[in-house]
Amino acid sequence: AAAAADADASPSSVTLVDPHASSPHWRLLLTNKNENLYNAFALEVAACAPNSVSLATGLFASASTPAAPTLARMAGLRAVVDPLATGEDLASLLDAVRALRVSVPPLPNGDPTPVALYHDCVARFVGRGGDTAVRASHRASSPDVYASVGDVVRTWTPCGFKHGVYARFKNPNDPTNVEGLRNTLRFVVVETSRGYAFGLTTFAPAVSPPRCDWNRKPNNYSAGTRPEVAAAALNAVLAGGEGMRGTRSTPMGRGEGGDGLSGGGEDGAPTGTITSVVVDPCCGGGTVLHAAWSRGYAAIGGDVNAQIVLNARGNIASFVPSMPAAHAVLAAVDDASKDRDGRLRDDRIESPPDEVTSEDEVTSEDDVT
Repeated sequence: AAAAADADASPSSVTLVDPHASSPHWRLLLTNKNENLYNAFALEVAACAPNSVSLATGLFASASTPAAPTLARMAGLRAVVDPLATGEDLASLLDAVRALRVSVPPLPNGDPTPVALYHDCVARFVGRGGDTAVRASHRASSPDVYASVGDVVRTWTPCGFKHGVYARFKNPNDPTNVEGLRNTLRFVVVETSRGYAFGLTTFAPAVSPPRCDWNRKPNNYSAGTRPEVAAAALNAVLAGGEGMRGTRSTPMGRGEGGDGLSGGGEDGAPTGTITSVVVDPCCGGGTVLHAAWSRGYAAIGGDVNAQIVLNARGNIASFVPSMPAAHAVLAAVDDASKDRDGRLRDDRIESPPDEVTSEDEVTSEDDVT
């Protein structure tokens, strides 16, 4: 499947998969298609899925799937797709999909399982050989993809596209939407410049709560690091959490009666011991601290400028009320990924960044700690 979902037409970006090194467990990793951030997301994928190869901007193939806790913390991942069929054009893909022997089991309550279909255009199809302009003119439109492939997919279950072809559930607080999102099988047609791949989406990260979006911070800097870059760099260093696995720590959040982000007991001493922590000595506005915290890692930051530190603390503090919702999503994924002994593979849900310090002398009444 990886060989069929060939690389982008640009010679400089073509990556061919060695057919002799192919695996029966190839997975397609769909990432955000922002070309300006491609290198950041490619570095993240290389660290989190070391056996992966780049097929095109926004598309990677991996011989093994990273653990769900790793996938849930990736900055650029959109979905993991198990390829079921490929084709050099839409007609050959359609023949391959029709030839699939698909049996969709019912839901635990006996109701039929609904399905959905999504057409993801990684790169516009131009095919192989002949004149490029002529080949491009024969590219199937998205409605044609939905009509042809959708007519096959809808027959695989009695209720078909119960929630619509796209099955978009926009209200996460609606019990019906939550149930529909959990029960719907999502098939996808991945279009590349050299062919098509059809598969089943086996993982898609949950949408982060909007109030946890770093762009909502009160103190902004024009030269600040983009949150996507900070998160991808963090994952590249930690390899999706591998650098934090096996460590345990006691959350060191806001202490009783305290007014800062540092926790403490009666004497102001920390109430827990951090055994593994992300440290950013040049934290600026706190972008890396937020990227770590929102992924459940303990973090400490500092800067030479006291005012910047105060601004960073203000930025971090503004997310204290809403961050538990993001951590709850990660905790659910971690809980579903227990090891054989019933223990979580990762113990990574932490409190806000514990300290933000400055080397500058602070003359205000509130010390920066």
